[in-house]
Amino acid sequence: MPEAMQSTFAAVVTAGGSGLRFGAEEPKQFLDLFGYPMYIWSILNCLYLDIFETIILTLPEQYIDRVQADLARLATESNLPNAAAKVRPIAGGSSRQMSVHLALEFLSQSNPQYVVVHDAARPFAGLASFRLCLKTLVEKGACSIGTPVSDTIKRVDGEKIVETLDRSALWSVQTPQGSPFPLLLDCHRRAFKDGISVTDDAAILESYGNTVFIFKGSNQNIKVTLADDFKTCQLLAPLYLSKSPMEP
Repeated sequence: MPEAMQSTFAAVVTAGGSGLRFGAEEPKQFLDLFGYPMYIWSILNCLYLDIFETIILTLPEQYIDRVQADLARLATESNLPNAAAKVRPIAGGSSRQMSVHLALEFLSQSNPQYVVVHDAARPFAGLASFRLCLKTLVEKGACSIGTPVSDTIKRVDGEKIVETLDRSALWSVQTPQGSPFPLLLDCHRRAFKDGISVTDDAAILESYGNTVFIFKGSNQNIKVTLADDFKTCQLLAPLYLSKSPMEP
């Protein structure tokens, strides 16, 4: 990516969930997955790419000290001595949207050209997905990873099926998602002012008439929401995660 080498990139990793739906004693993003807290695998993808000048990690404020200790351990055990320096843990907001907004406001001090946003609850996104996100972002503009819907989708009213939707144009959207930084910051500020609430950053951009390009990901990019999701990740971890942070 010749143009990318002349550009500045930042990443936002959201790890601010309370885990109420998950039902564990601590938020799911801090549970051990293959030797490290689950959120670390998303941080590792960003660090291995070595293109992000800053990586903002949003999380519950009471976990900041713990995360700093995790990052220090990561720097010691891996070939990434700059891990603690590049990753900046900050307190998130009351929602994912607010957490990303706070991260973008923090990044406005350095004003990168591009930003990539990823959920720590997706530990299997992988380097290939991040690389494709960056390529699409630089060449086309704001973008999101996703997969075409393969199931038959029904619209339901109460307990009754009322319509079968045409799935040929339907995609299931994931993260990472990318955007020119000034554009995403502006849309987040406008959404905050207008009281618009959405579930991802592509939707914030769409709300203000911006085009978001889709690029194809994989079905292994699981989002951990419930305990069964985490059990699935534990089973798949030996296949999709490196045996140690030294082996990307």
